[in-house]
Amino acid sequence: HDGQVPLWVLSNDLTFGQIFWFYKVQTRCMRGLVAREYTELYNSSHCSQKDITSIKIDSTYRRIKEFRNICAHDERLYCARPHSFNATVFQLIKDFDLFLDTNYYLEFLEKIEKLLSALCVEVPSCSKNVIECIGMSSINEFYDWKNKIKENITLNSNLPVPNEPTLKAMNHANQIIDGKIAEDGIVFSNANEAKAFLDNMS
Repeated sequence: HDGQVPLWVLSNDLTFGQIFWFYKVQTRCMRGLVAREYTELYNSSHCSQKDITSIKIDSTYRRIKEFRNICAHDERLYCARPHSFNATVFQLIKDFDLFLDTNYYLEFLEKIEKLLSALCVEVPSCSKNVIECIGMSSINEFYDWKNKIKENITLNSNLPVPNEPTLKAMNHANQIIDGKIAEDGIVFSNANEAKAFLDNMS
C-alpha cells in the first residue's frame, strides 16, 4: 500500500465521530460513490428499492453520532431530541435499516421488542408516555415497522440464509480477492479458489 495505512485498518482505531467527519470532508464525487455503494448493498437484499443519497447518509450518520454521544455521557436516551424534533429514538431504529446487515437488524428489532414488551408489563402506568417519547404513537407502530421490514427482506434466489461458518468463509474469500489478506492455504489455497467458492454461493 505504498507505506500508507489502509482505510479498513485505520477505521478500527477511529471513533464514530471521526469516521463521520472523515466522510463529511470527502469530495462531492467521493461521497456520491459511497452513497451508490450503500444503495447497491441495500437494494440487493430488499424487495423495495431505495436511492440512498449522500445527503441522507449525512443526516443519518449525524443522528446516530448524536445518540451515541448521549449514551456515552449516561444521559436519558428515550426522550432525547438532538437538533431536531424528528430526531427520535424510533427514527434512529429506522435509520439502522439502511446500514445494518439484514440478519443483524432483525435480531436488533427482536431485542427492542422484548424491551418494549417488558416495559408494558412491568411499568404499565408509564409505558404509554415512554413510547410516545421514543417517537411512536403506540407500540403497534413498532410492530408495523418490524413486519414491514420482514416482508421487505429478500433472500437471494430464495436460498436459505448462510450459517455463521459459511458467512465467515464468504468474508474470508472476499478479503483474499480484494487483496486485504494473503491466501493462507487453510481455507483457500489461492484467489481463484476463493472466487470459485463465492461464485458457487451466488
